Amino acid sequence: MALMSVRRTLPAVSIATVLAIAAAVPVASASAAGPVGANACQGFSDPQHKTVKVAALNLRIGPGVGYRAKGSLARGDRLFEECYRDVKKDRWYHVKLLAKSHNGLPKGATGWVNRKYVRDTY
Repeated sequence: MALMSVRRTLPAVSIATVLAIAAAVPVASASAAGPVGANACQGFSDPQHKTVKVAALNLRIGPGVGYRAKGSLARGDRLFEECYRDVKKDRWYHVKLLAKSHNGLPKGATGWVNRKYVRDTY
């Protein structure tokens, strides 16, 4: 039995066609993106203990207002900053809740908060 060789040829595709197809592929926005963890960090602050200074503060799944909130923190909630990330002109802290939030989030919950709404705790 003789083996037959099969040869496939691919059609020629122009660069313009490739670029047109690439332009049509949607890219996920921050609001559609999944959670962003500490692996997205740029550095660490000193001190790393923070306290919420506003009545209610969203704990977000990523560093920016385009990410959904996973819950709300309350004034006085204590946080540990694991790291930070600068986004445009804002600094966002990736934090861990040190005790159950006054708004019900469990101890150990993690997420992102904007630095404008927390103060350093020594």
